[in-house]
Amino acid sequence: MAIWKTVTTIALAGGLALAAAAPAAAQATWVAVPSPNAAGSNELLGVAGADATHAWAVGRVVDFGVRPPTYRSVLLRWTGAAWAPDPHPRFAGNHQLSGVDARAADDAWAVGSFYEGYAGRTLVEHWDGARWSVVASPNPNPGGGNHLAGVKAVPGAAPGTVWAVGNYGTPNTSIGSTKLILLRSGGTWRQFTTPAVTVSDVLESVDATGASDAWAVGWGSTSPFGGTAVGITVRWNGSGWASVPIPQPSPVMLFGVEALTPNDVWAVGQTYLGGAHWVPIALHWDGGRWTRTAVGSFPNGGALRDIVALSPTRIYAVGLDGEGTNARSLVLRWDGTAWTREATPSPPVGPKLFGVAAVAPATVWAVGHRYDQAAMGNRTLTLRTTNG
Repeated sequence: MAIWKTVTTIALAGGLALAAAAPAAAQATWVAVPSPNAAGSNELLGVAGADATHAWAVGRVVDFGVRPPTYRSVLLRWTGAAWAPDPHPRFAGNHQLSGVDARAADDAWAVGSFYEGYAGRTLVEHWDGARWSVVASPNPNPGGGNHLAGVKAVPGAAPGTVWAVGNYGTPNTSIGSTKLILLRSGGTWRQFTTPAVTVSDVLESVDATGASDAWAVGWGSTSPFGGTAVGITVRWNGSGWASVPIPQPSPVMLFGVEALTPNDVWAVGQTYLGGAHWVPIALHWDGGRWTRTAVGSFPNGGALRDIVALSPTRIYAVGLDGEGTNARSLVLRWDGTAWTREATPSPPVGPKLFGVAAVAPATVWAVGHRYDQAAMGNRTLTLRTTNG
């Protein structure tokens, strides 16, 4: 099975409903913004914004009308007035975009994967202010699966300096996967390695505060045949990457990371405490250790998929509340002391959020998808607040 598909399937299986906390004062006003759809099942997986008129959302469209189903990448641009498809490179085989980062109106990056025959290839695309073009990227397993999930332009570094993370099939074996960490600088890619945490390591997201401080998060499994999920956090110190243990008395999968400063970092995902469902988890790094923060009671499960900060006391984590077609969109806000739930539009059926991005000083985008019974497939979902 393709690596990206394994990741997506497991992630979506963590299912999801939250007992809502009482709305706090001064909460943001979230509205649903129309977004286009192509023929097929549309899924938005990531979003980034450079300014009020330059934001991008990425994902894929799945065509279930053929066997096996095929998929192609989606890239939407916010022009300041509406979301519209943004022309970008396409491929003959299956392809998708999983992550995006926008450093400026003329400098944005999107990552994912595409297929050549049975081999998965890393995919990197760059926006230069006029068009999107493919940037050649490494594939550590030339004959197997290679996938990128997250990308981050390095703050304060020269344009074109970006981190990209994901995973690739462990060479010389048909099972397991290895963390993939790439840095592009001066037009050249470097690959970094870290000791394996499990036999199936996956990185989902990356963020950086500068050239000498970055974090990537993900998860692994103690067995490729259904072992225990292990949360993964790795840190860049300017010369190398090293694993940093998290408190893990239970299985954990991490999907999003937000680094405000070297001593103020958040990671979100899901954990399994027993019973029928996974539940959301939020971890905080204070410069010395990771600690869990209370996110509320979740009798029916839940998950957080991404996180973004407007300030240390205005942080948004997004995900799913409910399971399958019974899901509702989920936004939690950190005010410096506690997490509370914000009211969000929850159109039928099964809306879920997978990406969130801030456009200073107060605009935040959240994207995902919802199920459309008439179309028998997913439809894009974009929410926005301008008083975040």
